[in-house]
Amino acid sequence: MKRIYTFLFICLCLGFSKGAFSQKLIVWLSNGQQAIYELGAKPKTTFVGTDLVLETQTTSISYPLSQVLKYSYDLTPASIEELRTDKVTVLSKDGDDIIIDGLNHGDVVNMYSVDGKLLATAKAVSNKRMVISLTGYPTGVYVFKFKGANYKITKQ
Repeated sequence: MKRIYTFLFICLCLGFSKGAFSQKLIVWLSNGQQAIYELGAKPKTTFVGTDLVLETQTTSISYPLSQVLKYSYDLTPASIEELRTDKVTVLSKDGDDIIIDGLNHGDVVNMYSVDGKLLATAKAVSNKRMVISLTGYPTGVYVFKFKGANYKITKQ
């Protein structure tokens, strides 16, 4: 009986602590970099032609399969969630701001309209966060290209 109570206690602890973890999808690229995406947005992973495509309600990200070694899922404790390395690129959206973490000094980010017109170019001046504002641009789909990957962002 004592073993049953111990087992139930452990299960309860694990169930309550699940919220203290962050679930992520990691795309491992052939150039040694990793792209990490939070799974809270419930991304859909598909293969279209020669691309790996990750889609959420507001974002579509495409990687050429020739540059993808593998992709995996990870359960990371939230307490180390802010830990980043130079090999990790994280793209997120906050309102009209596109936030890119993990760029190296000199990395170039290009922003295109959905019809392929170059709208803006930004160059990373440090190994810190880059914020690109979509304020002033109309609603629609925009493509961001950097580090060999295309990121489709929908402004609503």
